[in-house]
Amino acid sequence: MQIRRTADRDRPALLRLWREAFSEDGSWFFDRINAKGWCAENGGLLAMAFALPQTLVTEQGEFPAAYLYAVATAKAARGKGIATELIRAIEADLKADGVSGVVLVPAEQSLFPFYDRMGYRVWAYRQTATQAGGKPCSAEEYLSLRKAMLPKPFLQPSVEIAECYRFLQTASGAYALDDNGAVRESLPATQTGAPFAMAKAFSEVFPQQGYFSLALD
Repeated sequence: MQIRRTADRDRPALLRLWREAFSEDGSWFFDRINAKGWCAENGGLLAMAFALPQTLVTEQGEFPAAYLYAVATAKAARGKGIATELIRAIEADLKADGVSGVVLVPAEQSLFPFYDRMGYRVWAYRQTATQAGGKPCSAEEYLSLRKAMLPKPFLQPSVEIAECYRFLQTASGAYALDDNGAVRESLPATQTGAPFAMAKAFSEVFPQQGYFSLALD
């Protein structure tokens, strides 16, 4: 089995695996997000995963981080430890690139123990998000509001990722909505007790817990 970075020529195979794993067309992701991708193959695509850039914002400064997204294994290749090997390889590459830590959002509750065995710990909790009107604002404006309103530490996405949402600003806060109009984040933010994201630190600057909400899930 070979683990390598993905290339443009892999898109058809990646889309097939995306449809199999997530029951949706992933064209939007490849059209809108320029993410680093990795895959495992052996005569065909076995697994894939992507690392989306994030900025860890702390009281001590800002540091590069990553959001591990769309981890998927072909049905015929599951149960063989392929995803584990793939993630380990990605982690090594991210560390070499100076990334301070990586966050991920398990697709379902049953996956929390799997990632826990790999050294990931609950890092952020699900937010109670509500909406109360507002006027449209740009991704850049919204990201500025996040920096002003969120308690540190938190993860800040790139403008490219933020542009997957639309934003409304009010006199007291702001909201991020997905393509279906569902509220994905509200500012100021309030987390609940439900685990949402897990993370693994690669550096001492990466805290044990923080805030993460714009997860493209």
